[in-house]
Amino acid sequence: MDLNERIRLMASLGRMLREYPESLRDAIREASQQNKWFDEMNIRLALSNIADHYLDEKKLSAWIQSYALNEPVPKTVGIVMAGNLPLVGFHDLLCVFITGHRSLVKLSQKDQVLWPAIRELLIREDQAAADYFMIADRLKGLDAVIATGSDNSARYFHYYFDRYPHIIRKNRVGVAVIFGGESQDILAAIGRDVFSYYGLGCRNVSSLLVPAGYDFSSLLKSWEPFSELLDHHAYRNNFDYNRTLFIMNNIPFLESRSALLLEHPDLVSRIACLHYQYYDSPEQVAGKLNAVKDKIQVVVSAQPIPGLATILPGEAQSPRLEDYADEVDTIKFLARL
Repeated sequence: MDLNERIRLMASLGRMLREYPESLRDAIREASQQNKWFDEMNIRLALSNIADHYLDEKKLSAWIQSYALNEPVPKTVGIVMAGNLPLVGFHDLLCVFITGHRSLVKLSQKDQVLWPAIRELLIREDQAAADYFMIADRLKGLDAVIATGSDNSARYFHYYFDRYPHIIRKNRVGVAVIFGGESQDILAAIGRDVFSYYGLGCRNVSSLLVPAGYDFSSLLKSWEPFSELLDHHAYRNNFDYNRTLFIMNNIPFLESRSALLLEHPDLVSRIACLHYQYYDSPEQVAGKLNAVKDKIQVVVSAQPIPGLATILPGEAQSPRLEDYADEVDTIKFLARL
């Protein structure tokens, strides 16, 4: 396939994801049964984000034309998929294909159903896709690797894959900066960045920076609609367990109907919990976050912050084609193979 054919195939996949053919509906039901965190609402949210933000033909063309790409001799790129969100590694798969290479995918145990269903849709549209999208239990015969996991698994990835050109990603999180005076709509949008996908994504906000003396009452009120998360038994179990733990250990916390807020310097928080830190002046914010930028995937803020790249509230889980994980340009990496 040439570049135009690859773009058209991805645009066709986007249309199929919006139409929900029967095979995809079956896969959604099966995936939600196999993984308690992959409920149908969140799977459909992931599919919608992929279709709307990644698989629009005009967006694809504009994105890839910003690179001076030549048609390559196709290489085999191993992709070790994470499984914290449905189809979370789709952008890597897209980058490999759009640059003319083949992907050899090792599925996460947490996401075994959706990827094969997507592959079948692609092959149904064009038989040639079978050679570009392969799935294997073991990664062999590779020319490069893209692997995503925890800080712990990254050490194993380096051990096994250091001899290949590689992108290896570790834990990262989202942080939101609040200045005070935000409207209820903005605070609710930050809530979506916190609670979508039950807070399990690397772009989910898990920590807040708030001004000294901040009154949380307005924020907690704006997050009341997210109380439906407690209807999910696993999320509720985490909420109840952590609440009990804090009470038994005399740890002060704030409580909304959807999360427990704990003053804590760590950027990573437990499921159903959210950390916050105070700052004394807006000028402190950029320095504070730049000091730990290797742990941050996105910074959410309703206002620009000098010296810091930010996104608007509500956009954390709607990345664009040019929003590369860990700020590593995947297309440039693949073009050098």
